[in-house]
Amino acid sequence: MDLLMITLRLKFPINFYSTKPHKPQFIITEYLINSLGLSPERAARAAPRLAHLRNASRPDSVRHFLEHLGLTHSHIQTLVSWRPTLLSADLSSTLRPNADALHSHGFSGPLLLHLVRTNPSVLTSHAVLPRLHFWKDFFRDDRDSLVKAFRRNRYLVQYSIADKIVPNIELLRRYGFSDRDIGIVVMRINGFITRSPEAIKELIERTMELGFTCGSRMFLQGLSVVAMRRGEALEKKMEFFRKLGWSEDEAKSAFRKNPKVLSLRAENIQSKLDFLMGVVGLDPSSIAAVPLLLTYSLEKRLMPRFHVLDILNSDGLLKKKWKFNTAMSLSDEEFEKRFVLPFEDLVPQLVMTRQ
Repeated sequence: MDLLMITLRLKFPINFYSTKPHKPQFIITEYLINSLGLSPERAARAAPRLAHLRNASRPDSVRHFLEHLGLTHSHIQTLVSWRPTLLSADLSSTLRPNADALHSHGFSGPLLLHLVRTNPSVLTSHAVLPRLHFWKDFFRDDRDSLVKAFRRNRYLVQYSIADKIVPNIELLRRYGFSDRDIGIVVMRINGFITRSPEAIKELIERTMELGFTCGSRMFLQGLSVVAMRRGEALEKKMEFFRKLGWSEDEAKSAFRKNPKVLSLRAENIQSKLDFLMGVVGLDPSSIAAVPLLLTYSLEKRLMPRFHVLDILNSDGLLKKKWKFNTAMSLSDEEFEKRFVLPFEDLVPQLVMTRQ
C-alpha cells in the first residue's frame, strides 16, 4: 500500500473510497407533497408535527390502513392537513385496536367512516368510545342524527361527558328544552353544547330579548341565528330596521315570524325594500308583517312575478284581486298554473322565471 493511500485512510477512516451509495435522507415535507399530494404550503404547515419520523414506513402503513377503512385519497389529505400526527400513530397499539373496538360496539361501515372524517381522534383516543356511546344513546340510535351532530361539532368527542356535556344539558333542561330540542340544537348550532354555561345563558337570554319565547316553535330557529352572530352585529341589524321605519315591536314580531331575516346582509335587505316600497308600493309596516318577503330572491322571484301580475292587472285579466305576498309565496308550479298558463295565448309576452 503506497504512502498516499495510507495517508487517506488516516485522514478519512470511514470508508472514504467506498463506492456504496448513501441512503437518501427522509424528508417529511417531500413525502407529504409527493405521496399524499399536499400543496407545498399545507405540507410546510404539517411537517413540524412529523419531524420525528425517520422513514416512510409508519406513514405508509397508516395511509394504507385508512384506505382499507374506505377513506379516499382526498379524505386522507384533508385529515392529515388538519391532524398531521395521525400519520405517526402506531398501527398495532392504537389505530387497529381502536378501530376493532369501535366496530365491535356498532360503530362500523359508513358510520365509522363519517366519524373518522369528522374527527380522526376516534381512531387515536381511548376515551372516545364511552363518549360515542353517550351520544348514540342520546339520539336513540339514530345514525343520521349522530352523524349530523358530529359533522356540526368536530371536536365533540374530545369533551368530557361528565364535566362539560351533562352540566350543559341540565342547564338547557332548566330553561325548558326537551331532549329533542337539545338534539336539534346540537345538530344545528356549531359548538353550542360545548360552550361555557355562561355563554349558553347569554345566548338564550339574548334570543328572549328579541321577542322569542323559550319553548315556542320558532325559538330554536331564533337561537340558531343569534348563536352565529355577535351581539354587536345583532344590535346593528336592529338599528338598521329602526332606520327603515320599523318600530321595536314590529322588528321583534318580524324576527319571531322569520328569524332568517336577522341573518340577511343589510345590502340584500335594502335592495329588496327599495323594490317593495318604491315599485310595489308596500309600506314598512306591511313588509314587517310578512318578513318572508325579504327572504325571497329579488331577481328570481319578486321582480319577475310582480311583472307578470302587473301585466295581467293592466289588461284586466285577473278576476280576483290577489295579495302580493300570497302570490309570492306560491310554488313555481302553482304560480305558473294560476298566472301564466291560462293567459299565455292572450299575453304572449308573459315569461315565467323560475326561482
